[in-house]
Amino acid sequence: MQQDTLDIFDSSEDPFELLRQATNLRNQGNLEQALDLLVRAEHSAFASRKPESLVVIYSVVGDVFSSLEDFERSLRYFEKSLQVIKLFEAEDADVAEDADVAEDGGADLVFTEWSALNENKIGKLLFRLGQTGEAEIRFNRAFVLYEKLLSVDPENVQHLSSLAKVKDNVGNLLSSRGQIDEACVVHTEAADIRRNLRKRESE
Repeated sequence: MQQDTLDIFDSSEDPFELLRQATNLRNQGNLEQALDLLVRAEHSAFASRKPESLVVIYSVVGDVFSSLEDFERSLRYFEKSLQVIKLFEAEDADVAEDADVAEDGGADLVFTEWSALNENKIGKLLFRLGQTGEAEIRFNRAFVLYEKLLSVDPENVQHLSSLAKVKDNVGNLLSSRGQIDEACVVHTEAADIRRNLRKRESE
C-alpha cells in the first residue's frame, strides 16, 4: 500500500464507500479481495483529500493481516492508524490554541475511540506474540482512553462493551503470569459490566 502509484486510481472514488465494500468482503472471509479494495481506498483518500478516512482504512488493513496471521504487517498498520490520529490531534491542538478553545469536540471523541480500539488490538497481538510487557502497556492505554470516553458518555453501550473486552484481555494476561487472584478481579469487573448491559437490555 504505497502512494507512488496514486495517479492510476480514480480520484472520484469515495474512500468511505470502498472501505464499506472492503469491510463486507473481510466479514465474508474474502481477505485478498478486501485488501485490493483497501489499496484503492487508501489512494482514493489521498486523491479525494479525505485523509481522515485513513484512520479507519489502516485499522481495517491491520484486521485483515491479522486474519491472514501476518502479525508483523498487522501491527504496522494499527500503528499507522494511530500515527494518522496523532497528526489530526496535533493539528486540532494548534487550532484550539490559536482560537483559545479547550474543549473536546465530536471529532476528537471519534479519534479517541479509534485510538482505544487500535491500542487494544495491538495489545492482543503483542500478547499473542509473547510480548506481555508491551501488551500490558497497550491494554492500559486502551483502558484510559475508554475511561475518557465514558466520562463524556457514561451510558454508551459500545464503549462499555469494549471496556469489558479490554478488562478480559488484561485478565488473560495476568492469568498467563500466574497472577490468578488479580486476573479473577479483572474478569469479574468485565462480567459485571456485561451483566449490567444485559439487565438494561431486558428492562
